[in-house]
Amino acid sequence: MNEGILPNLQVLASEGEYSEIQPPYPNCQTPPSLATLFTGSSLLKHGITGFRVPNYNNVRFPEVGFNIPLQVETIWEHLNIFGYVSSFSHIPWVKKKYLSENKNSNYIEGYSSPLLKSGAVRIENIDMDVPMTLNLESFTFQITTRNTSVKVKEISTQKSIDYCYSSNLEFKMFNNKNQGTLIAVYQDFNQNLYIVHTGIWEVVTHGEFSPDCKTFIGEGLGRLYRSGFFGPKLVEGGDGFAERCLTDSILQVGKYFAECANNVIQNSKDSQLVLSYQPCIDDIEHELLGWCDPASNRYSSEHAEAIWSYIKEVYQFVDNHLGHIKSFLSSGDLLFVTSDHGMAGVSQMVNINELFRMHGLLSVDSDNCIDLDDSLVIYHPANNGSIWILNPKLKGDESLIAYKSRIVKSVIDILTHWQEEYGNKVIGEIISLIDKPREGTDMLGDMLILAAPGYEFSANLQTKGRVVVPFPKTASHGTYNGLQSLHGIFVGAIVGSTKVSLKKPINNNQDIFPFICNYFNLQLPNHLS
Repeated sequence: MNEGILPNLQVLASEGEYSEIQPPYPNCQTPPSLATLFTGSSLLKHGITGFRVPNYNNVRFPEVGFNIPLQVETIWEHLNIFGYVSSFSHIPWVKKKYLSENKNSNYIEGYSSPLLKSGAVRIENIDMDVPMTLNLESFTFQITTRNTSVKVKEISTQKSIDYCYSSNLEFKMFNNKNQGTLIAVYQDFNQNLYIVHTGIWEVVTHGEFSPDCKTFIGEGLGRLYRSGFFGPKLVEGGDGFAERCLTDSILQVGKYFAECANNVIQNSKDSQLVLSYQPCIDDIEHELLGWCDPASNRYSSEHAEAIWSYIKEVYQFVDNHLGHIKSFLSSGDLLFVTSDHGMAGVSQMVNINELFRMHGLLSVDSDNCIDLDDSLVIYHPANNGSIWILNPKLKGDESLIAYKSRIVKSVIDILTHWQEEYGNKVIGEIISLIDKPREGTDMLGDMLILAAPGYEFSANLQTKGRVVVPFPKTASHGTYNGLQSLHGIFVGAIVGSTKVSLKKPINNNQDIFPFICNYFNLQLPNHLS
């Protein structure tokens, strides 16, 4: 914004309020951050403790946070009590009960239900006029090569598109009922041909939407970019082509989210609140921001300016969409933009369970999977910062609390000693939840560990004794450790007015819920009062 490339956000900030907001503590991954935004409460109240949440019936397999019911009232449920209707573009946790009671509500959501990740499939026999069959979820593609072109035909819909051999990604939409994907043909430096596709998600809608909106195209091609599929990255001596492919794919996905938001706003004349989610800034920053973050070990002074240009391109796209949204609104309407979290450069990943295995606290079976029956301690596979004590082996008349306190002390000693040997501050904080239990902390296990800046934790075991390994992305937002770059923003203004009236400053993403209640002159729900 200081560079002058976000004019619509700048105008909104000058017309209304601008503030920096803290994400939730201790975990600021997307599901707990959005849940905090939508409920105004901490993760100990709403129950979404991480991207994945412990499954109490099966420790080995946690559940995705988007699929866990929230434990407290959301802003749209609270408004509904007073007769207000809300509409949504890709907002998780909107219950079917709410939709059934609100016929005027428009709702489209696919972000929380992935069916197939993005990927690339090599086209074999490119010199032969023999069709190749490719199955992607509900799609069956017939791929035929002729001379320097590729025909891609989807069997059930009979839609076909001709592509030229190219290293540029020319995406075209294929959709079938409520599934969709973007397809491009890509020729690499070795003249190999590939079908590149975005992910496929299950979409749920309520109301009227265009066919393209009903087919969710998922996320950008970050996985392929990280793998080197598009050639060397800028920091590896590349010429920017890999970053161009990544950015183009994210912008395509961003256009989808923008179209959904526009569709919801235009068809929600009977709604008092419209919520829309746009994740493309998150996608680009995970892949590139670390190289532009001077506080990160990933920082590259040689390439930061060039890499920053790709990130700015995505920001500019979102800013243009913000201007488009504003054109739909009337005088007196409130428009606000808010982040659920920020982003910080990360260079290393710490495999906590490898450390426990090395010290005899965790056992594995012949398949190198955690043996829950023979382990004393586990860093939970939910990867939400929690450590759980398993299979208590009490000594004499030792109480369970005393036993767990003894194990907690042993774990703290191991973590502290290892960190001293490693020579870097990896663990920002170690918290025992045994000696001083607080309401709701049982969902975080027996201990909580928070990563220091530049590090993220992992529950992986496939590292052959390596505790610290390179982090696959350049930036992340796992532990909220006080870094300013992990803060989000709040910008809000009333169309045609000068200032938004705030009873108190907004400096935390828990403050958005009461802010909306204040706007509608409503009392707060019990969980916030």
